[in-house]
Amino acid sequence: MNKNEQFVKLPKLPRWFKLGDDGNFVILWDNESHVFNDINTALRQTIHILEQYGDEQITLGNKTIVLSGRITHLRRVQKTIQLLKTNIDLRTISNLKDKIEKLAKEIENEANRSEKIYFAVLKRALILKEEIIRSENVIRSIYNGLFQCCYSLVNDQSKSNLTRIKKRVSGGKVNLVNGLALIRVNPYKTRVELPEVKSLKKISNIDSAPELITIIKKAMNRLLPALKYEINTSK
Repeated sequence: MNKNEQFVKLPKLPRWFKLGDDGNFVILWDNESHVFNDINTALRQTIHILEQYGDEQITLGNKTIVLSGRITHLRRVQKTIQLLKTNIDLRTISNLKDKIEKLAKEIENEANRSEKIYFAVLKRALILKEEIIRSENVIRSIYNGLFQCCYSLVNDQSKSNLTRIKKRVSGGKVNLVNGLALIRVNPYKTRVELPEVKSLKKISNIDSAPELITIIKKAMNRLLPALKYEINTSK
């Protein structure tokens, strides 16, 4: 058994991530529920929030431009207020000292609140990204295993090899099909539940190597779009 087929236990999802049986999920934020049917869309929206609060770098040719986010703007206002308090005798201006002190406190509170939001959203983005990477790694491992099985069958269509391949694909306690159960969020869950992929579970009675090769190839074609990175097709 390939070591990459020793699929790990599913990591526990955080409380703000409510997963449905169909692979769709709800993200809870400030007592609001946001429904998603694609974890990549959820990550993009999360990154958009981060861009509003944090700084963003844009490279144009040989130059890098930094677009300041909300936190940086608030910290700059804080510095400006501090300069006013340092360089101007506020005692000579009626009521101005209290107003500036009040404004300084409001800006500080808002800056601290924005930083808290930023790091909370950043943590969520990292969790979403980890789930995406985990899903793709599982599918990649299954794909590579299927490729190896298909390659083996093309070169050796003996009954003994056919039996060995069927066991690796869907027989025994540890097999490629078992990995499909570790895919829990869409769009990955939808893809591994396509009929061509699920047909891998029903190959026990297949006695023809060409027929099994066809089934495996169809499943591979269905899995391939879920992968963003280069497929390792080493034997």
